[in-house]
Amino acid sequence: MTEPNRPATLLDKLWACHVIHQELGGPALIYIDRHLVNEVTSPQASKGCA
Repeated sequence: MTEPNRPATLLDKLWACHVIHQELGGPALIYIDRHLVNEVTSPQASKGCA
């Protein structure tokens, strides 16, 4: 995604960390996760996972 003489941007770095697979000239398969934490219910939810 970056050119040889150009430093990597924040987007380039984030993209590189999340690409799982990409064929040459094809679309990229990326990993995206969303974790929401609520200060009221998180302790109870965390205890339930243990």
